[in-house]
Amino acid sequence: MSDSDSTGSIISSASSTISAFSDIDIPPSETATLSNTPRSPHTPSNTPNTSPSPPIIPVTLPHVNTPVNIPTVMATVALTGVVNLPIPGTKGAPKKFKGKYSAIRQFINHYEKICAQKAVTDAHEKIENITQYCSRRVREFMEGLPSFSGTNWNLFTQDLLEYFDAERDVKRYTCSNLDSFCKKARKQK
Repeated sequence: MSDSDSTGSIISSASSTISAFSDIDIPPSETATLSNTPRSPHTPSNTPNTSPSPPIIPVTLPHVNTPVNIPTVMATVALTGVVNLPIPGTKGAPKKFKGKYSAIRQFINHYEKICAQKAVTDAHEKIENITQYCSRRVREFMEGLPSFSGTNWNLFTQDLLEYFDAERDVKRYTCSNLDSFCKKARKQK
């Protein structure tokens, strides 16, 4: 089969599809609704509508025989909220937190970024769902914190940083600190 034969068959199938819909009668008043620029009832039909609005998907229902406009905003599925947080262990999910002091800050920061990305803003939902990314021992500990049952995300994260000793990861000792410690220890003997 040559390219011209395949092109001809595509054109003939398209024309037969169009002719199948030629018996649909659309009143002249309804043809304006098929355009991608919806008009408000106060805008004259000869004036173009310049207000930003979502594109319209024209759909003809078979039992009604008149076009119905569906905004594409309603046709898309929202990918936000607690339901759409990543499943533990999958790409994009925080690494399971097992209680290491050196990982708590990174864990909280990653979880906060995911919550911001998925539009999880309710503090109680954040607190309740962080445990799914933790080991069983850590989850049970978090659930026992007084701030777990509250609605203050900042207080909860402060408790986590305090109890998992996050300060220990930031605190660094230098050689001069070690020298002064040794001198103090010698004087005590």
